[in-house]
Amino acid sequence: MQKELKMKEIFDMIDSLYEEYKQFWIDICNIESFTTDICGVNDVAQHIELFSTEKGFNVRERCFKKAGKCLSIFTVEKSNLPGIAFLAHMDTVHEKGKFGYPPVKKDSEYLYGPGVCDCKGGIAAALLVMQVLKDIGYSKRQLKLILTGDEESSNALSGGSIDFIYDEVQGYAAALNCETGDEGKVTVGRKGIIKLKVTVEGKAAHAGSQYSQGISAIKEAAHKILEIEKASNEERITYNCGVIQGGEVANTVPPHCFFILDIRYINQDDLEEAMRHIETIAAHSYIPGTSATITELGRRLPMEVRDGNIKLFEHIRNASIKYNLEPMEKQFKGGGSDSAYTVLAGVPSVCSLGTIGDGVHTIDERSSLASLTSRAKLLAASVLELPDDFGSDQ
Repeated sequence: MQKELKMKEIFDMIDSLYEEYKQFWIDICNIESFTTDICGVNDVAQHIELFSTEKGFNVRERCFKKAGKCLSIFTVEKSNLPGIAFLAHMDTVHEKGKFGYPPVKKDSEYLYGPGVCDCKGGIAAALLVMQVLKDIGYSKRQLKLILTGDEESSNALSGGSIDFIYDEVQGYAAALNCETGDEGKVTVGRKGIIKLKVTVEGKAAHAGSQYSQGISAIKEAAHKILEIEKASNEERITYNCGVIQGGEVANTVPPHCFFILDIRYINQDDLEEAMRHIETIAAHSYIPGTSATITELGRRLPMEVRDGNIKLFEHIRNASIKYNLEPMEKQFKGGGSDSAYTVLAGVPSVCSLGTIGDGVHTIDERSSLASLTSRAKLLAASVLELPDDFGSDQ
C-alpha cells in the first residue's frame, strides 16, 4: 500500500507540472528543425540544454559538421543499479515554413505542428518524468535522455549519432524510446530501412521532328518503378518510390531521370532479397538504349524482436494495469527508430512511448495534449516498478 500512496504523490506532481511542460513542448516545436537544417536542430538542442541545466540535470553533447548535435541529459553520475535510458530525437521532416507562423497551433484537445508527436512530445514527457523522480530523491538507477539530431535521415548525416547512442546506453537495464505514441500500444520491433537512388539515362531529342530518335529516361523509370513496387508485401518487404525527377523541358525527349526508393524489411534475408530485386530491374532495359545505376543514400537496421524487449513490454503492461493506466498490447511497426541501436547494444528496448498523435510526416501532424501527463505517468510507473534484477539475464 505504501508504494501505491507514493505513486499517487508522483502522479499528482506530474499533473502539477503540466502547464510548464506543455509550454516547453510548444516552445521546442516552434523552433523548426528540419533534419538537414543544422542551425535549426542546434537551436532546439540549445533550448533543451538550457531548460535541463536549470532543472539540475547534467548535460553532455556531441557536435557534427553535417548534422545537428546529439545530447545526453542525465541525473546522478553513479547509481546502485544499471540505468534506464529514454530516447527521442530533435529533428523533424518538413522544411521551415511549411506550417505557417507560428508553426504550432492548439485547441482544447490537440497540439498541431512540426514534431508535436514525432518526436518533441516525447522529449517533454521524458524530461517531465526525470524532473519528478529527481525531485522525490530517486537515485536507485541513473536516468538518461538520449537525443539525436538526424534520426529522420536514418542517422546518415552525422556519421556519429549511432555511435553516440551505443556509448551512452552501454550497460543499461532498459531503453524506453519516446517516439510517437499509439494509444494502448507499445512497439517491441520495427522494420529496417534502406534508401536508394536509381538514376536512369536515355537520349535527348526534339519531341516533334526527332521523336523517334530520342530514348525517354522518364518512360524507362516509370516501367522500373511499377515493376519494383509490384513486389511489395506489407508483412515482409515494401518498396515505395517517394521522389521522382527527370527531364529538362516539355518539348524534349528526357535524357535523364532519377527516383528515390524507401525499402522496409524485417531481417537480413529480406534485405538481400530486396537488393536482388532492385538490381535485376535496374539491369534490365524496358526501353532499349537506356541504362541505370543504383546509389545507396542511407539505411537503418531493424529493431529486432528479442526476449528482453518482450519482457520489458510485459513489465510496462503490468505496471499500467497496477496503476489503472492505459491497457497495453505489443505491436510491430514498419517505421524505423533509434531503438534498433539500443537493441544491438544488448539493452532490452521498447518504442512508441511518447505522446499520442497522428498525421506523422504530414502537415496535419497533431498530438493529444492530455497524453503529455498520461504517458509521463506510464513512464514513471515503469521506472519505479522495474525489478532490481531486470536485465541481469540478458
